[in-house]
Amino acid sequence: MRKPIAVILSLLLIAMLAAPAAAASPEYNLKLNDAPYTGVLSVDNGTTMIPLGFIEKALGAEATVENDQIEIVKEGSVMELKFGSTEASFNGRIEAMPLAPYKANDDYILPLRYVLEAFGAKVDWNAATYEISVASPQVNISAAEQLLGKISEATMANNTYKMKSDVAMQMDMNMDGQNINMKMS
Repeated sequence: MRKPIAVILSLLLIAMLAAPAAAASPEYNLKLNDAPYTGVLSVDNGTTMIPLGFIEKALGAEATVENDQIEIVKEGSVMELKFGSTEASFNGRIEAMPLAPYKANDDYILPLRYVLEAFGAKVDWNAATYEISVASPQVNISAAEQLLGKISEATMANNTYKMKSDVAMQMDMNMDGQNINMKMS
């Protein structure tokens, strides 16, 4: 009678030890300037890896990929990365990244925190909610550009827009020696 109980207890113990290993990996959430990101994202050994397109958007930077080299340029700062290498150059200074960039399908995947913080973005991690938040570096843009950006975001979010405007124009034209005054509104 003892042998079947020992076998059952042993199997139960093995199942309990295997349960945490079989648990699903957590779902990570990424926000850029408080807006949710729904694209490709992976976390490898505590390092968030993200496509180059996200990096360009977050920084307002331009990137080029040639052969196995990635170059990211923003306002005179230059970062050079090489696929498969954890060595990076930022403004000529060689540094080590936690993971090497790689290509997955048609995306170039880079370490998020390393690249963004080098260019002045703020990256935060909330372990309780598995949320990564990115605040883009401050960019000097005019109030009109900020307003247009907000209008564009609202239009895209609602897939609709309304516009109301008042336009008045006064023109003085000289045609064949005659002055013509026109008013339009």
